[in-house]
Amino acid sequence: MNGTTLLGISAFYHDSAACLVRDGEVTIDANKKLLDLNTREKVILAAILVFIVWIGVHPTTFLDVSENSVRMVLTRLGGG
Repeated sequence: MNGTTLLGISAFYHDSAACLVRDGEVTIDANKKLLDLNTREKVILAAILVFIVWIGVHPTTFLDVSENSVRMVLTRLGGG
């Protein structure tokens, strides 16, 4: 059975990067020094996940805010 090779490509922000991983090991020494998410990124990710779950569990919190605007647009378009 052949090993697994993964090429990770990132093009976010103004930096671009690529990382080659073969059988779970990073193959380029320069990429071994890269860190995972820092604390700021983890906090932002957690906040986004809370927001996503909140929208899924209680969508009316967000839909009620736009209800009047949607009704006005539908009325102007002749659909409401």
